Amino acid sequence: MQDALAVFIEILPELPVPVLANKADELLDILQAKLKIAMADFNIDNEDDYQRILVCNNGCWAIGEIAGILPDTVKKHQIAIINSLADILNKDIIQELSKRNEDVLRHFAKTVAITLGRLGLIDPQQAAYCLPIIIKPWCIALRYISVSDEKIQAFRGLCAMIPFNPIGIADSFPYFCEALIEFSDPPNELEQTF
Repeated sequence: MQDALAVFIEILPELPVPVLANKADELLDILQAKLKIAMADFNIDNEDDYQRILVCNNGCWAIGEIAGILPDTVKKHQIAIINSLADILNKDIIQELSKRNEDVLRHFAKTVAITLGRLGLIDPQQAAYCLPIIIKPWCIALRYISVSDEKIQAFRGLCAMIPFNPIGIADSFPYFCEALIEFSDPPNELEQTF
């Protein structure tokens, strides 16, 4: 499954939009189901669990890619996907990361952070409800992303959501500030937002 999702991600930008749009709802349901398997207990030393995290990572990335291509379609699924991503971020993955410094988990946390940002850009007002439950692990995950278009998208999504729920970041404001400080040389437009 991990290999199939990797190939799908590679061909996704080349698919004609009408073809993707025709199957997008079905694809999003399948991809979200793959996210849910990350919420089961895992042991990174177990090969099956390791592969499961790779499948979830690719499913998460595919959702973010589809969000960029078909935002109106993804908007219908936005809340359910954000809830799944919030469950993943709040499920000891970040804590396991900090204990083990595991590259696979770090990469997965980065993918979740980027996808959350892409979802936040679709409808920031609708997505902002989740800030209190995801802001801390999201900001921790943002620190692992090197400066790239994806990091910029993640921060744009986060910053678009905050005005709709500024109290949502209050308890984790130091983590937000740390993520901002660690973002060296942001684009001018983002720097003004910060």
